[in-house]
Amino acid sequence: MADRPSISSTAAEVSRELVDFVQTRVRLLRSELKENVAAWKVPAAMGGIALVFLVTACLCLAVTLTCLIAVFLPTQFRWVIASIVSTVIFGGMGAFLASSALKRLHQSPLTPNKTLDVLRDDKNWLEGGGKAA
Repeated sequence: MADRPSISSTAAEVSRELVDFVQTRVRLLRSELKENVAAWKVPAAMGGIALVFLVTACLCLAVTLTCLIAVFLPTQFRWVIASIVSTVIFGGMGAFLASSALKRLHQSPLTPNKTLDVLRDDKNWLEGGGKAA
């Protein structure tokens, strides 16, 4: 009977192990989320720039329509061509950047898959009675 640890020492050991277990899972989650957020920084910036270009394209389209209306008035046609060209350039750049940003975002989702896998394994381990697989 002297060989057995006391209930309080066993409870303290279980408590320490539980705290260590939770801290490990929290560290894993934090590091994985940090990696995922880092992977989203560039696509988010590209998306912001794409939005600026697309808004610029809309403004150029408005200028183009204004110039088209002005064609029917006694003015020169060169302003229409310049507006159309700038609309195509900004619209093309915006569409390209938006497409690239979406492609990168789809390649790196924010779901912490490693952490979820570890927690699934922990759940299976606990359901199995805490026995090693």
